[in-house]
Amino acid sequence: GQDDGPVDHARRLLGPKAVIGLSTHNTTQVKEACLSQVDYIGVGPVFPPESKKDPDPVIHIEGMQKMLSMATVPAVAIGGIRAANLPLVLRAGATNFTAVGSINGSPNPAQEIDKLLNIYTQLSSVHL
Repeated sequence: GQDDGPVDHARRLLGPKAVIGLSTHNTTQVKEACLSQVDYIGVGPVFPPESKKDPDPVIHIEGMQKMLSMATVPAVAIGGIRAANLPLVLRAGATNFTAVGSINGSPNPAQEIDKLLNIYTQLSSVHL
């Protein structure tokens, strides 16, 4: 069979119940990832990430929207997302996001998380 990719390898090691995600950076990678056994994909970087020394090319909001529209598994917007640009990301259709650099780089991570959650609950169509 076709069990030689990293997702197949991870699935064999971790078993059927493990949640496996894969970062994607263009539409081709989205198609390939969705055909594999991943549970979710990361889509980005939407903005220049702060947590990576050598990031992939930025896809911007337009690239994120195109990739989200193609995703057949849950998708998470990744890369440089912070309180200042989270409204753009949510209004453009993202329902899931990460803000690693924003939270880890904050002098008060709990306050940063609260700020992000407040924006999310105001603008998201998903109600917590």
